[in-house]
Amino acid sequence: MKSGIRLVVVMLLLCSLFMLPACTTRYSKNNGQDKTTNTEKQQNGNGSDVSGEENGNDENTPSPTSTPETKESQTPAATPKETVVDRNAVKEVGWEDTVGAGTPVSDLDQYGLNKRLLGLIDDSNPHGVEDYSNGIVATRNAFVLNERYTSDIIAGLTIGSSFDDIRKAIGEPGWETDNILLYRNWNYYLMFHGNQKADYAVLIKAPDTKYDKYILSSIIQKLNAEDYTSLEEAIQKIDPDGTFFTDSGFINGGGYYASSNRGINIVDFDEKYIEVYNNYQGSLFDHTADKPRFEVRFIDQDMTINIMLSDFNRYLEVEELFKNEAVVSPDGNLSAVYEWIYSMDQHFIVRTLDNSIQDRYIYAATVSKFYWLNNSHLLYVDSTNEVPYAIDVNFSDPSPINLLYEAGIIKERDVDFGKYKFEITGVKNGVISLKDTQNKKNYNIQFIEDKNGALTFKSK
Repeated sequence: MKSGIRLVVVMLLLCSLFMLPACTTRYSKNNGQDKTTNTEKQQNGNGSDVSGEENGNDENTPSPTSTPETKESQTPAATPKETVVDRNAVKEVGWEDTVGAGTPVSDLDQYGLNKRLLGLIDDSNPHGVEDYSNGIVATRNAFVLNERYTSDIIAGLTIGSSFDDIRKAIGEPGWETDNILLYRNWNYYLMFHGNQKADYAVLIKAPDTKYDKYILSSIIQKLNAEDYTSLEEAIQKIDPDGTFFTDSGFINGGGYYASSNRGINIVDFDEKYIEVYNNYQGSLFDHTADKPRFEVRFIDQDMTINIMLSDFNRYLEVEELFKNEAVVSPDGNLSAVYEWIYSMDQHFIVRTLDNSIQDRYIYAATVSKFYWLNNSHLLYVDSTNEVPYAIDVNFSDPSPINLLYEAGIIKERDVDFGKYKFEITGVKNGVISLKDTQNKKNYNIQFIEDKNGALTFKSK
């Protein structure tokens, strides 16, 4: 009898051992971001390629907001069952079958990041004017170190260090291309860019990893619940304290998005989907429903690397814009460019030529051509009403000055579109020459600057 009981116990133990799930490691040396192709590349000022495709995209790997070729999209959709679909049902999935192992983490703390740079990363010493002068340019999410930065970065490395020296000093990168070496630390990411040497370095704070590891399950269930009304309202329920999602807003052309630099991006537009990147640290889930409202897309890319590349590309775009289109003030101290990105993002960018102040962005409606009136005011025609205005660049949000109103040519300060149509024909010797193309009249407006730099306008 006892031997029979022992036999049953042994059999049960063996069964339980065989039923244990296989363990996988979170990080591996070979990750999905070691590939580069020639698709959708953006050229920077040095002729180098820096874009999201370097972050693991090939011809079949989309950018973060395009439709990925998942197994589901490659096979015919299953015939819908004639029963109510349970949109709240989720299933846990594995890392290797979805987003891959992620970017390996390097122990950079042993090499000692420059103290000033460390202060920027941990927010203990915010970015200031002196930093910009010294070659540390603050972008939207990161810091770009350019040729003006002469201090060490880490382990004695500087701008100009060769890629070979970088490898020798701090080891092999977690991700690389022909012109990029990128290192991931738990506290920050560090990228070197150039032609086999560090022409630039980019530094970004690593996302916080302390959050609910089951938040993806909550996201899937809330967005596919029967009482769903909008993404904006759902995000308030999922993240009521606003501690997980780092960016959200309306999409130009309609729709809404919510994104977390921890590796999740949600879009409610022509398509509805949840993107999960390989730097997400929580448990992974997917739908069990055939037709969920929001599809889950697993992206074998590191969102933080994508953000770094986007910010760096943007930095290079602005540098190229100033190189090719800048208009310099009469005293040679300032330069300005105008940039139209889309209908809600159009502005002047004003730069000090001695690099003493970080670039100033000043909103202005579509401008075809502009002039410096003096060393502090720009002149342009506003496309929304085709009336000439001046703005004082000493202020980040200046009130436009309606020249026609100030000079007594018209009686209204605020002008509707279509009532007037003016062109600027020249600025010379303190006089602005204008052409009224509707009435075929010419006007000359004299501008006078007082000792405080304020302008007054008088029709001649």
